[in-house]
Amino acid sequence: AWTVKSQHGEAPWRHRADHATAISPDGQWLLLYSGQHRDEKTGHWARLSDTWRVLLPEAKASAWEQLGDLSGARSSVPVVHLPSGWLLALGGHWVPDDEEIKGNESEDIVEHHRKTHLHVYNDVQALDLRTGGKHGWR
Repeated sequence: AWTVKSQHGEAPWRHRADHATAISPDGQWLLLYSGQHRDEKTGHWARLSDTWRVLLPEAKASAWEQLGDLSGARSSVPVVHLPSGWLLALGGHWVPDDEEIKGNESEDIVEHHRKTHLHVYNDVQALDLRTGGKHGWR
């Protein structure tokens, strides 16, 4: 069964979609990084570069710790977890921080993306999960 560890807005990081998560090989840390945040008041979207971790199994909302950022704000980051304990963040994409989608229908979203500048990263960054990621991305 699922257990809710914190309600929306309780954790110190900005709420997000299209982000990535990983668990350290020893099962002690849950990590969350990248993604996109939508400002609830303005409707503007912003891509995120931050990385956070919390001890498991407690995962208290007040216990999240911010680690180093990825080299650039991005979402849609494919996750590769290597047997050696390294986590790879491969690429991702970025759009201007003032992105605002008008309309909620799928046709509106598709049309918006056709007209928007899209930057795709072609980089690889690595995080050592054996240390819970405490040394940041390389």
